[in-house]
Amino acid sequence: DKVQSSGRWPLVVDVSQQASVFLRYLDTNYVNALSSKNMEPNRLRRSILGGIRYGKPCVLDFMDVDLIDEVVKTFDLVQPNLFNNIMSKEILKNE
Repeated sequence: DKVQSSGRWPLVVDVSQQASVFLRYLDTNYVNALSSKNMEPNRLRRSILGGIRYGKPCVLDFMDVDLIDEVVKTFDLVQPNLFNNIMSKEILKNE
């Protein structure tokens, strides 16, 4: 897994929306939190796995709307406590 072997854990918090506009047009797994299609559990799972396995950026764009509670619930549909495990890097630890 590229992310684990690199030792890097990229996290961008961008309140200006400049980064999301830039990253949207790069080769990323772009997830629009307002899009029900983008937030389907299986599609979200594939986006996250692509980011972790292959080092491809997974961009979660909240579109300047406070959706954190809903996003966490959707991540939990993929795997319980997934959002917190990603944020804390717990997801990279071996089982």
